[in-house]
Amino acid sequence: MKQCFLLFNVVLVLLLCSCRQQQNHMITYPFQEDRALAGVRNAEGKMAYFIVNTQQEVVSYIHLTDIQLDTIYREGRLSFRHIPSGREGFFDLQGQEVWLDDNSSEKEQQSSEQLS
Repeated sequence: MKQCFLLFNVVLVLLLCSCRQQQNHMITYPFQEDRALAGVRNAEGKMAYFIVNTQQEVVSYIHLTDIQLDTIYREGRLSFRHIPSGREGFFDLQGQEVWLDDNSSEKEQQSSEQLS
């Protein structure tokens, strides 16, 4: 599993480096709290999103689909809304997704496989 994760990170770094050279496929939004949202357009024209640090290293990959993302971290949170369900949540500075419970103010962490 660690080898797969390492290979995935190497591929992402190479992809980000090649897109940075082309300058037309990669978008990096403003840095806040040493983190930023970066997007790379794939061959189908869809954006794949990553959370990067100030050294342009990938902190985490955003694997949820059908979400509307905020583009700036606010108070350590990168907010999102899951469009089909209307549920909201955020990514923290480590890239962990946290879902907000609609019925209370408590935070609820769930695995992303349930919604993607």
